[in-house]
Formats: sequence, C-alpha cells, structure tokens
Amino acid sequence: MNNQSNFLKLLEPGMIGNLQIKNRMIMASMGTRLAGIWGEITDSCLEWYITRARGGVGMVTVEASHVAANLFPVRGVVRMPRVDDDCYCPGLYTLAEAVHNADSKISIQLSVGRAASAGSLWTPGLSDIQPAAGKAPSAITFPDGNQPQEMSLQEIQQTVQMYGKAATRLKKVGFDAVELHAHFHSIPGCFMSPLFNKRTDQYGGSFENRLRFILEIVSCIRQNVGIGFPILVKYSINEFISGGRDLKEGVSIARRLQENGVDGIVVSQGQAGSQQVPYAPLYWPPGYMVPLAEALKKEITIPVIAGGRLGDPILAEQVLTSGKADFISLGRPLIADPDLPRKVIQGKTSTIRFCIADNWCFEIFGKAEMRCTLNVAAGQELRYGEIKPADVAKKVLIVGAGPAGMEAARVAGLRGHQVWLYEKGTSLGDGQLRLAAVAKHKEIFNSIASYYTEIYKEMPNVTVSLGQEVTSENILKMKPDTVIIATGGKALVPSMPGVNRKNVITAFEVLSGRINIENKNVVICGGNAVGCETASFLASKGNSVSIVEVLHNVGTDIEPVSLAALLEELKQFQVKILTGRKVESFTDAGVQVVDKTGIRTFLPMDYAVLALGVSPVNELAAALQGKVPEVYVVGDARKPGKIHDAITDGFMIALNI
Repeated sequence: MNNQSNFLKLLEPGMIGNLQIKNRMIMASMGTRLAGIWGEITDSCLEWYITRARGGVGMVTVEASHVAANLFPVRGVVRMPRVDDDCYCPGLYTLAEAVHNADSKISIQLSVGRAASAGSLWTPGLSDIQPAAGKAPSAITFPDGNQPQEMSLQEIQQTVQMYGKAATRLKKVGFDAVELHAHFHSIPGCFMSPLFNKRTDQYGGSFENRLRFILEIVSCIRQNVGIGFPILVKYSINEFISGGRDLKEGVSIARRLQENGVDGIVVSQGQAGSQQVPYAPLYWPPGYMVPLAEALKKEITIPVIAGGRLGDPILAEQVLTSGKADFISLGRPLIADPDLPRKVIQGKTSTIRFCIADNWCFEIFGKAEMRCTLNVAAGQELRYGEIKPADVAKKVLIVGAGPAGMEAARVAGLRGHQVWLYEKGTSLGDGQLRLAAVAKHKEIFNSIASYYTEIYKEMPNVTVSLGQEVTSENILKMKPDTVIIATGGKALVPSMPGVNRKNVITAFEVLSGRINIENKNVVICGGNAVGCETASFLASKGNSVSIVEVLHNVGTDIEPVSLAALLEELKQFQVKILTGRKVESFTDAGVQVVDKTGIRTFLPMDYAVLALGVSPVNELAAALQGKVPEVYVVGDARKPGKIHDAITDGFMIALNI
C-alpha cells in the first residue's frame, strides 16, 4: 500500500470539542529536555515542534509543562517547560504562532511533575547540597526508593487554581487545547490510584474521593477558559499492578471525566512499579494499548486517542476504521521521522523511516537532550535539520552498506556529491544489521535497510552496487575524491585454550543461519545484548541455554525497559544466567569457568557460542591512506558500538566532506 486513498480515515478531519483537526494524527507529548534551565522555550525547543508541525501532523502536543513550580520545587523532568508565570508567555506565543504557521493545531500537556521524583530541584546546583522529596497524595515510598511528602489541603487547593491560571494564560497566547498529565506516576495519576492514594480526607479512600482532585482541576480550567476550549486528559486506563487501578475502574473514570466536561481521553497505561509502561520496547507488539482504547470506545462518546507503536499507517488506519479509536497518538514515530504524516498524505509511505522502538530516546532520559537512533537531527534541528549542498561536488565512494555506510550515502547524496555505495552482500544492510533483525522481536530492524532502499530511488546521484566486494586496486582505478570505509566488524574471538574447536562458534554464525542448533545444550559466552538476544533465539528453538557473564549483571548495554522485557522472556525460556564468572577454556564436552573467588566450574555443553564483542574490519583504510585525497573510517569499522553510533558516524562524516 502506497496510495493516499488507502488512508482515508487517517487523513479525514476530526473534531475534539469545538476544535477541528485536519487529520487523525496527533503528536504525543514527549519530554525533550530542550527547554531552558528555568523552563523557557528555547530556539532548539521551538525548532523541534516546528519541524513536526511542518511534517503534516494534525495537532502538536507540547511536552509536560509545569503549572506550579514554586509549589513543587522538584521537577518531573530535567529542563521541562513552565507555564506558571506571564514571563513565559512570549516564548509560548512564538511557539503557538510558529506551529499555526506550519498549518497545525497546538495543544500542551499541563503537569505538576511526577510523584516519585526526588532531587532535581529547579535551582541548578542546589540538588547536591539540599536534597528534597517530591510531593504526592500520600507519603508512600515508591518502587524507586523515594518517599514523597504528603500534600496538604492548602497545597491541593493552590495547585487546582494554578492549573486554571495556566490554562487561561495558554489560551490567551494562542494554544488550541490543553491536556492534563494524569498518567503513570504523575501526581494527578497517583491521586486517582488506590495504590498510591491512602488519604483519609475528602481526597482519598472512595472512588469519588480519589477523583476529586482531577475533577476540581477540570472544573477550574473550564471556568477559566470557557465553553468550547478543548480539555483532554491522559491517564492510565489500567495500571497493571497489584493494588492499582484495573480496566473496569479505568473505564469508570472515563465516564466521570466525560460527565464533567472533558473533551477527549488520551490512552495510557501502567504505574510506578508496573512492567506495563506506556513507552513499550520492541519486544511488545504494535498497537499494544489499542485494547484499552477499544474498551473506552464502548462506554464513552468523546474522542479516544490511542497510541503505542502505531507508527505504521496501515495499522493506524485499521484501528480507526474498526472504530477502536478516533485519533492516533504518535510519539516515537515522529522522533524517527517527523515527515511521517506528510508521506502518508503524499502517498509515499514506502519512504517512512520507521521507529524501531529500541528506546534510545528514553535510555538517555534525564541525561541529555532528545536523540534518536535513526534520526541524527532529532533534537538538533537547528544544527542539522537542513542539509545544505556542498561548495564543491565530489566523487564519493563508500564501501559497506551497513547503517553507517547507508546514512553516509544518503547525506552525501543530499549534499550534491556523486556517490557510489558498494556492498559485498546481496542487499543493503546485509551484514550485522541483518543479523540483528534475526533475533526474536527485532524484525523491525529490516525496515532500516528498506528505508534507504526507497530513498535512494529518489536520488539519481547515488549509485548502489550489490554483490561486489571492492579491493584497493578497484578503488584506485575509480579515482574517487573521498572514500568512506564502512565495512563493519566481525565477531571477536579471543585467544584461549580450545577456542578453535568445532563446537565453539560465534553468535554471528548462529544468527546468520550458517550453523543451525536445535535441541542441544548451549552455553553463551557473554551476556551483552548480542549474547542475551542469541540466548532467546536459541532457547526458542528448543535448546537448553546458559549465559556466562563476567560482570554482575547481564544486558548492561540494553535500555532498562527493553532489558526487563528480554529478561522476562529468558526467564520463560528457563535460560540459566551465571554472572561474575569468566570463561577460561573449552573442551569437546564443556566450558571451564571461574568466579572471582577462584572457584572453577565445568559446564557441560554441545556448543559454546561466543558473544564477546566485535572487532573492526578496516584493512582497506591502511591500503588507501596517502593514495586517495580523503579516507574516512566510520561505524564498527572505526569503533564497535550501537546502531545509533554507526548512523551518527556516517551522518557526521558525510556532512563535512
């Protein structure tokens, strides 16, 4: 499907309250850490939202923005926007104006932070010398170990009023709607939760009392903005944790919100301590929150906005046409490809750069500005959003079509260079990228090569040659101005007794299909991402699998939410995990390991699989140095790393040649 007519519902205008939205795609609220240290809208923040508005989304939702920072000195997110004073109005006005000029509506998520937060004070440098607890409905210790202070009745009433004042301010500066941040462990979300609200006054105990706080907020906002201005609420329909809210109560909350004048519900799930987080890893299926939206649609008439890995427009269209939701919420898909809606509108869905849900954008949560594995410009639109033509067009030869080489070819092509991309395999991404896609649940990684395949079709100055392994002699005959070596890496095989035995193989050999193992006893040497994913892959084929890792934990290079899902899968497959042990030697019958106290253990096995890292393959670079004007080495050929490292490498080199 690659035709606009296939997405009639997705492209159909829709109404939320009195607000008409040009299509059914709404950008979700996502913390970017692009605001200033005092919560002001910066140029980087402004460009982030303008880029997505230009991409064709029907409505942009600005990230969680604080309505009462002086009441809540602990921030929910480092460098989050603020809307609790008129001094922020000029920046907010400029933001709303710019989004409108890009032909999109604009909403904003109103927040008072997260109840579990502690230590991130608004005043820079104060947190280390004056630790402070967050605030919550009750002083209950959260799973992260933080114990917030219980809010007083006066603080509750002041907070309600601050929501109303913030909404008034936002309407005046041109915003089209507001969304209440009440999901997961937000403070309103915790007031609604029987797990974290243990109050005995009018704001706790019964279902009605637990709803009182958010209903008072809705009422105060309505009094301040008047009839017709849309108010949406994002909350966890099911908290998926013992003692928390279940689906039945989540649906009841939706009915009460509708009765009290809320114009739309944004679906979320989970609670602090729950494994069912709203930003799912790639181990969860696309559309994982759609059943929650469907349950709401049966009980309420106001619009229901569903998200949760719905970046595939075919799936999004099916959700809408089947009546399971009214709008689609796009978060991570618009990080990876801000132009996704425009590509749907133009009938060019084959060129969408699909989010791979590896959660790199969350892995650096709280530590850096927004970044993306696939889209180097994400969060850096001011610097890299526009790729400008080079002053002098060069003849650029790229060896290797892995992530680094493919991205280098794309950027060099956009800069006007004549590009030749050589790959010895039979398809783009035929090296480690193809192996990564073999691991369970990682089929989405195949979309990376598909994206580059399609965009090269629109770039006549990029020539792709597959099935050709070039030599230094071949390259010198072509007389290129620039050569980019992107030949990737190979499995690291350390020198140790018995490592050359036939029953000692590499994870790359297993994932490539060169060696098929079924119903055997397998020891995985190395508990990094490759080791854990290979263990899952082999266990799914009926093998008895053990992982040996020298560190005290496995998966230290995996994002925490993804790691939790993978470890649960390994548990279900009964994979044995042995940490704090080092592999010493191999025999035909087993693996000798030693722990840090010197105790040796012999592990029987049919096969030992090495997942001990990657070593660079870059011999061409030495052969070409001094013979070609410019030679660069990128990706794993330079330094083994993750996919985002390789893509960033390719992007940066190509941007500067």
